[in-house]
Amino acid sequence: MGHADAAAVEGALQYLAGEATKHPERRPFLLLATDGLPSKLCTGNNIAGIGMALAGAAAGTPAIQTFVIGIGSSRL
Repeated sequence: MGHADAAAVEGALQYLAGEATKHPERRPFLLLATDGLPSKLCTGNNIAGIGMALAGAAAGTPAIQTFVIGIGSSRL
C-alpha cells in the first residue's frame, strides 16, 4: 500500500491474529510500506489512529510486531 490506510492495516492485523491463533508456534508480524501520508480516498484515515491500532496489536495476545519501510520523497 502506498498511502497509510486504516482499513487495510486493521484488516491485515485481524488476519494475522487469526493465523497466529491457528499456528501458535509462529511469530506474526506486519511489514508496512508507506509514504506516511493518510489516504484521502477513505474517511477515518489518520496517522494517530493507525499508530494506535499498531500499538494495540504489539501489546496484544498474540503480539503482532510491525516493521515500517518508508517510501517516496516525503520525509515526516
